[in-house]
Amino acid sequence: KVYIGGELSAYGVDKYSFKGEEIELDYRLWAHNHYHVTGWEQPEDRSPEGYKKHMIATITNLIKADKADCIAHPFHDSYLTNSSRGLVEFSKGSVPNCFTENEIGDLLTLAKQHETAFELNLNVVPAFPDIYRKMYNIGKEIGAQFNIGTDAHKLENIDTKKFLDEAKKVLVG
Repeated sequence: KVYIGGELSAYGVDKYSFKGEEIELDYRLWAHNHYHVTGWEQPEDRSPEGYKKHMIATITNLIKADKADCIAHPFHDSYLTNSSRGLVEFSKGSVPNCFTENEIGDLLTLAKQHETAFELNLNVVPAFPDIYRKMYNIGKEIGAQFNIGTDAHKLENIDTKKFLDEAKKVLVG
């Protein structure tokens, strides 16, 4: 069976690229942190803590709206810190480092209740080992669902096997 899916944008709190009914997709992967995209909502507080709170609100409302099958590359801040537009003054990893275990646990619990997975993006996991190890361990404990992805923008990156060993080292040691 072939499933048709796509990565959609939750470009702010309760702001979605599609309501969900306009296109027929079997699988909806939602990005919440493409802050480098023009028109993407930015929090009033542009500190790491402000972005964290914005991510939590966006993810929470997205899950509660039952729009998502999976949350794409959660928590990371590469799109803020690696942007040529100079969006922020803080360094890579500042936003994920703000997340507490309770905040991650609350999001994963809510996701489990709504049958929403969190993506373990094999390109992102090694770049942010602390947050993804924490997310994975909390998720295992509560029975959260994780889906593996590579965010492949090239055919050569579709095969997850070449990324798996490095990701396993991060997640399980």
